Amino acid sequence: LLVPVISTAVAWAFLDEPVTGVQVGAIVLVLVALTGVITGQAGIGSRPRPLRR
Repeated sequence: LLVPVISTAVAWAFLDEPVTGVQVGAIVLVLVALTGVITGQAGIGSRPRPLRR
């Protein structure tokens, strides 16, 4: 999900491509969703356990 967001932002910043309000809203939605997923997976219970021998 992050690749299209980055490519759109780079095209807007460096290639002067127009970005619509719908695209900006979708970018914000994706960033919020990814933030939620990443912080949800970063909890204590998701840490990898050491291998037992």
